Amino acid sequence: MRRVILFVTALVLFSNYSFADRDYYQDGLKFLAQDNIEKSIEAFKKSSKDGNALAMFKLGLISEVQEKNQKAIEWYEKAKAEGNIKAKYRLGVLSCKMKTYRYIDDFKDYAKEAKKDVQYDLAVCISQKGDKKEALKWFKIVANKNDAKAQYRVAMLVSSKEKIRWLKKSAKNGYVEAKFDLGKILFMQKKFKKAKYWLKQAKKSGSRRAGEYLKRMKELDL
Repeated sequence: MRRVILFVTALVLFSNYSFADRDYYQDGLKFLAQDNIEKSIEAFKKSSKDGNALAMFKLGLISEVQEKNQKAIEWYEKAKAEGNIKAKYRLGVLSCKMKTYRYIDDFKDYAKEAKKDVQYDLAVCISQKGDKKEALKWFKIVANKNDAKAQYRVAMLVSSKEKIRWLKKSAKNGYVEAKFDLGKILFMQKKFKKAKYWLKQAKKSGSRRAGEYLKRMKELDL
């Protein structure tokens, strides 16, 4: 009985794809590995006719690389309709790139359970769209995962009272722009010893502007 149940389960799992369909998809991957784009597209198209969402997604990626954005969107929409969740991410990224923001809700949906790099990209997209409050929410999600770049972006969006706290977090995590900005603010506040420390750290990290500030401080004997 157990063998029968396993056999039936296997039939259910594979019922959405014919044997030919699986072969076409594997052919597409093989041709893609060989950089034979034309043949890989042909194989993936044959596979997609039987509802293979992975093949549709691959066609979207190929179209995107070829900068055929509208064609990529069409394939990603088909892949999404067949249950491919990564298609939501690519739709979101493309709509941000094209500044239509049509698929930003798909982007958010995917980002909820995604890695911090995806969440950061979403935050940048929302910021680009002009929604600073929503962007700050997503930047903070990433910043609280100890991401220096996100911590810096949070510093750029919060009040001046909070700014230094976030800049310090980012600077301690090695972000050069945060080191420079923190040094510059401390210099303006006439906290020269602390300013010099962070400007030196920024200079070590390659900031030319930090070097100019340090030169100015030396000339002023600070």
